[in-house]
Amino acid sequence: MKYQRSRQRYELITIKQKPTGSRNENGEYVTGGDNTVDIMASVDPIDTGGLALLRQNTVGGQKISQGIEVFVDVKDIGAILPIRTHENDGSPDLIVWKDITYIVLSVVDYSSDSHFEITAIRLDKQP
Repeated sequence: MKYQRSRQRYELITIKQKPTGSRNENGEYVTGGDNTVDIMASVDPIDTGGLALLRQNTVGGQKISQGIEVFVDVKDIGAILPIRTHENDGSPDLIVWKDITYIVLSVVDYSSDSHFEITAIRLDKQP
């Protein structure tokens, strides 16, 4: 989807990121608390055609029920980089928008056009 500044509207979204873990002195794997960041972004539901394509797939055996495209300005993206997708070690970042949690599916760098595009999905069962 082409980023259109003329219809751009910003909304508050929350990005939830799981920290990477490490082994403590006893050899136990430990992680810190979740990193939660609120940023302003332009959010659009994925259109019917795009959603139909996404619904042909599953993630972790669950069907995709909804999707959103999130456009984040380059000046704001630093607060949430790196962004992990569902393909990264089973701990994708989450986006909360309008009290619904979405799983980050993909991130496309359009920094030459001053933004990043994040595609996020909601599964039939909430994570």
